[in-house]
This record gives sequence, structure tokens and C-alpha cells, in this order.
Amino acid sequence: MGKAGGRVYQVIMYGLCRGCNTDDILISVFIRYSSLVNPYLSVFISLTKPLLRWGGFSVMPSGVVVLFFIRRLTKCQLDEKIQAGSSPNQYFFMNQSEVKIAWFGKHFGEEPPLTGHQAQGAGTIFFSHCHLHCVFCQNFQISQQGQGRFYQTEQLAKIMLDLQDSDAVNIDLVSPTLWWQPLKQAIISAKRRGLTVPIVWNSNAYESLDLLREFTGLIDIYLPDFKYGDANVGLKYSGIKNYPETALGAIGEMFKQVGYLQVDRGGLATKGLIVRHLVLPNNLENSFKALECLAGFKKNIHISLMNQYTPLYRAAEFAEINRSLSAKEYEQVVDYFYELGLVNGWVQAEMNGPDLVPDFKKKQPFAK
Repeated sequence: MGKAGGRVYQVIMYGLCRGCNTDDILISVFIRYSSLVNPYLSVFISLTKPLLRWGGFSVMPSGVVVLFFIRRLTKCQLDEKIQAGSSPNQYFFMNQSEVKIAWFGKHFGEEPPLTGHQAQGAGTIFFSHCHLHCVFCQNFQISQQGQGRFYQTEQLAKIMLDLQDSDAVNIDLVSPTLWWQPLKQAIISAKRRGLTVPIVWNSNAYESLDLLREFTGLIDIYLPDFKYGDANVGLKYSGIKNYPETALGAIGEMFKQVGYLQVDRGGLATKGLIVRHLVLPNNLENSFKALECLAGFKKNIHISLMNQYTPLYRAAEFAEINRSLSAKEYEQVVDYFYELGLVNGWVQAEMNGPDLVPDFKKKQPFAK
């Protein structure tokens, strides 16, 4: 039942993502999978379809209702699989020849070895949607609201090649996890057509080892964000279980593939691992634990300590994080970084959170 439920959930999510008519989604479920799932599902669909049409509900409310009942009837195990980190994302988005992209272009907000000088920049591709639900996400317009448009795999490969031709120093894939299958095809295609700049996997680290192993030899630089050292904080703010354990396992696989950070004579990253951590207000213990985890892993890895937290999206629902980070809080985390014997990485000199927040409704999201 779990596998069939996953297939049904996959159709629902893909349809909602594409903005399909609810009837079309229900018909797809009925035609493709009614014989695979709980027999009550067929009855539910046949009864609900005319009611939804008569009620005139929009796609999202009716889709959510359908999704709720289908999940109950089929005992779909999608959330449990993602939270356990065993095989996240395997049921998302059934069309494996497309990706959804919110924006692509040259970006200068990454760490110095990833951006180069003013004429270079990271060749950044921001993918839509995310399997985490961080209440403070600064990219919520694309990660949670799904802003973006679809591109075929070969179109994505061309985007990569065009960014290389514009003197971008790498291809920076932001939130790529959900789209790993078509993305892998696009990388292979682009490399065959002449892509030579390093490829950066810029993710939240909540990923399965099997997924990451699919990219062995394809990814040059891993840039995971190690969000939580405290599992309870991860559950509270991102709705996920076992974050530290799962993310550390993923980071271990990333390091196995690419090793320590390597740069060329010009200081540009060519290969290796950089781990980010965003300090949250009123959550210093979480940051201390995160740094302890990383120090216990490899003291010589490069760590980027970020102070740019800005209360966005649903942060107002959580009083303790509904403000910017203070300079004093950030300094305490930086001091602890050195106390642990960590020596490589970057700190942000200024408290400039709001200045770094993109607006993906604009043609140039990072323009001020």
C-alpha cells in the first residue's frame, strides 16, 4: 500500500505544482492507480469529483482535501521516508524530463571562492519547491509558494552552458534535491556539450546517501547548509525529524566524494566541501551544537557562519525568532567557533540581513 500511495501522492503533487485543474488530477489518479490502491479510493473519487466541480473550489483547497483522504486511505509513507532520510524525494514530480526554475543568472552573494570578481559571479540556478518547510525561509516565494516555470532537461543544459559563456565561475544549483533525476540528465548532457566549470550542489543537507551517490563524479563542490545541531529545533522550525543525524550522514558522503576545499591560483573554488550555518536569534545552543557536530566530523573543513537572518515567511508565528539576529549573539557563536579549534571558513563582517533578501517577483531578484 505504501508504494501505491506514494504513486498517487506523486500524481497529486505534480498536478498541483503544474496548476492543473482538480478534475484532471483526480482523473489521472483514477485511471492510473485505482487498481493499485485501497478500493475505497475509487468510490471516494467518483463521489468527490462532481462535488468539487459543483462547489467551484480552487485547485489548492480541493487538492488538499483530496490529498488528505488519499494519504489516509493508502497509508502513504512519503513523510516518514523523507524524515528518516532513507530515500527522500523519491515520489515527487513524476515527469522526469522537466525541472521548475524560479531564476537563473550571475549571482554575487555566495562565499568569495564561489563568486570571483565583478565580471564573473556564480552561475546560479534557483529551483522551485523544497522538501523542508522552514518557517523563516528567505526564499519562501519559490521554496514554499512555488514561483517559477518549467524547463525541459535540454533547456536546463543550455542554461548551464550559457552561464559558462557569460564568464560565470561555476554552476550553482540552489535547492536541487527534488529535481535530482532530470538534473542529473542535464548535467551529463551539458558536460558532453562542453561544460567545464565546477558544479556546485547548494542544498539543505537533508538528503539520502543513495541520492547523493547518484552524483558521484558529477558534482565538484558541495555547499550544504547545516541548519540544526538540535533535532528538536529542526522539528519545530522545519517540520522534520532527525535532522542532525541525517544531515551529518549526507555531509559525510559529500566529503567522501569531493574532500576538503581546493582553490586555484586566483582563489576560485575548484573542488571540495563548504558547510554553511545560519545563526538564529534566541537559539545560540542550536548553533553551539551545530558547530560541535562539525568539529567532531572534521575540524579542517571550511565553514561559513552566516548572520543574515531576517524574520520572513511565518517567523511572526514564533516570537523568539521574530526579530533580526543581534551582533552580540553572532559574536558569541564566532567565539565558540574558534574555541572548538575550527580554523577554516568565513564570518560576515556586517549585520546586513535585510540587504541580502531576494525578491523573486522581480526580474532581478537581488537588485536593490
